[in-house]
Amino acid sequence: MFVIGTMETPEKILDKQHQGNLAKQFIEGWKVERHRGEIWKLQYPLQLSNGILSRSRVPGHTSNTTSISLLHWNQQTEEDFTEDEWCSVFMILHSLYVDTPDKDDEHNLPLRKAENRPLVDDATFLGFLWESMYDVRPQVVYIERAVGVLEHVAAFMLHQKEEEASHLLLSQCKILRLKAGDVNSMTCVLNLPFESLSKSPVSLDEVPPARYRFIDARPFADGTCLRVVETDILPKDRYVAISYVWKGVPPLNPTSNPPQTMAIKSAFNADPISLPALRTACRAAIQLHCPLLWLDGLCIKQGDEDDKAWQIQRMFSIYQHCRVCLILPGGLSRLVTLEEETNWVSRAWTLQEAIAPPRCKVLFSWRYGAGCILESLFSLHVEYVEDDESGAGMAELPLLLAASSRATHLLTVSKDDPTVKVRQKVDINLIVGDNRPGDRVQRNALIGALDLKGKEGMASAIWRAAMMRVAYRPVDMILSIMGMFGVSLDARDFGHDDRLEAALALMREILARGGRAEWLGVIPNLPPGRVLSTTPVILELGEGLEGHFEDKDAMETGLLWWLQGAPTGFVDNDGFVNVTAPVASVTLAVCEASEIIPGQTIDSIRDYQHQHWAIINTNGGASSPPFAVHLGEKKNYLNGSYPTWFDPENNLFMLLDEDGNGGLQVTAYAVGKPEVLLSPGWSTDRTIRVK
Repeated sequence: MFVIGTMETPEKILDKQHQGNLAKQFIEGWKVERHRGEIWKLQYPLQLSNGILSRSRVPGHTSNTTSISLLHWNQQTEEDFTEDEWCSVFMILHSLYVDTPDKDDEHNLPLRKAENRPLVDDATFLGFLWESMYDVRPQVVYIERAVGVLEHVAAFMLHQKEEEASHLLLSQCKILRLKAGDVNSMTCVLNLPFESLSKSPVSLDEVPPARYRFIDARPFADGTCLRVVETDILPKDRYVAISYVWKGVPPLNPTSNPPQTMAIKSAFNADPISLPALRTACRAAIQLHCPLLWLDGLCIKQGDEDDKAWQIQRMFSIYQHCRVCLILPGGLSRLVTLEEETNWVSRAWTLQEAIAPPRCKVLFSWRYGAGCILESLFSLHVEYVEDDESGAGMAELPLLLAASSRATHLLTVSKDDPTVKVRQKVDINLIVGDNRPGDRVQRNALIGALDLKGKEGMASAIWRAAMMRVAYRPVDMILSIMGMFGVSLDARDFGHDDRLEAALALMREILARGGRAEWLGVIPNLPPGRVLSTTPVILELGEGLEGHFEDKDAMETGLLWWLQGAPTGFVDNDGFVNVTAPVASVTLAVCEASEIIPGQTIDSIRDYQHQHWAIINTNGGASSPPFAVHLGEKKNYLNGSYPTWFDPENNLFMLLDEDGNGGLQVTAYAVGKPEVLLSPGWSTDRTIRVK
């Protein structure tokens, strides 16, 4: 047993020898685990070169992910390491774990507020190492050691009157004990025998409100019971969250072979939950080393508006702090195959569920077992869900999205000759296909949002993706994205149909925090709204993309960009958006578009109806409407999923005119060359008030 520092001198939890031994055990455990395709929870892998450890990026993963594998531990045998070198391994592992980018939000403050944050980080990291060893070799002694470290530091934090940090560490201990089989370690608020679930709707009416709730994955996977446990602190990185649609694909044989299902009381407009599908999800969570599963239908009191509002305010945090988000694109009536089309990508809440988590895996029906792969411009590993009689596989969401945009083949072993690989084409449609109106636009928007996660341009990509989605409650079109902008609106302030009021509230908060009006021009091909002209009309209609493809080719190929340099401003009490940007008076050009010779110097811009607007070169800048407002520069997505191109008209403009009530409204959007901005007709940084 190792020795921890005393209560009086807690700075050093482990001495040098124990640090080195822990690092060595961790690496040995990882060497076993990597052959199963598991990816460890580190931001960077370790690379060994001439005995020196360094950080190394892994292709195909975003820079701010917390879950990238140790791929490069292969250039020197660790048997040559001295004790000091193993201590260096320990310290780098520690720094990678602790320094992982993470936005501690208002719902997850204990660590950020702790004065002894380094000590809490040390304890959490050591608990992670011991838990990792348990994941490789499930021996309870490893959990006991993790709990020992955490409890010791929790006692010290309590002694230092840092109750919140102490409570957080003790909450981790409860989940670790649950993972090791102690079902009494967490408070259970619902326990129903498995055979009773199909007989009557599951009710959470008697469950206390305003708590984080989770399904205990193991007893449900075993078919024993449904246990829902609760905690008052979000157990970061200890659970799998589910993303799905409430109305999904129908069962395959609803009459001749109906699946066992359960219904949730007050979960209106939701399909019954297939017990086999949910059991598969629980098995996948266990395989991902998580004892807990978060599912909104069973973890939110559907008939309690106060609890629902509490949960919605924390929804972004719930997905942000899961270990993995498991996507069931066809819903919970059954697992879909790779080839089946679903409506997952068109639903409002699924955007946040794809962007917020550190990793997203898609769970699907898979009858090929563990011995085959998908091949596109890259190889796509399918992780087979073990001990699942229905046949299920998991694959990373970004890779499936990329594969769905190009030819993909399935490689299997020939039944006649095991040395021969059989290659057959497969269409990957379960996230987004290629047959319905808007499929490519939806794919482009989601790929852009994932690619720009944590970078400039992310907000622009999120607005575009969100505008094209629909929700059963229209207000959810806004509530589902607010967390990605760091905003927490109270759902009780809005009615179910108040998406425009919620949109204005979100815009007001974004601009008040110093953000940019990146919703302007996100889908410039579409007409502006009638009530809120600074957004596309589809936000008001709430009907998605269908019926808005007058120029289908332009829609599908022209939205592979984000807007750089969008204007700042504020939303006033009357609901007008006030933005500060270069402004010029314009007039509709008298010449036809065909008379404007490409490359000719002319102070004009072109709207999406192919009309040209000439800049009025008046001294002192804009004088009277109609106006052109420069919104920023279009920047191409550079994620490798699509080719890039040079766009000479790479500046975006907003066209404004009088609304009949003395104000201004958006009439259209236009594009133009950079030289247009050199015209003397522009007023620099003028504030325009528009609704």
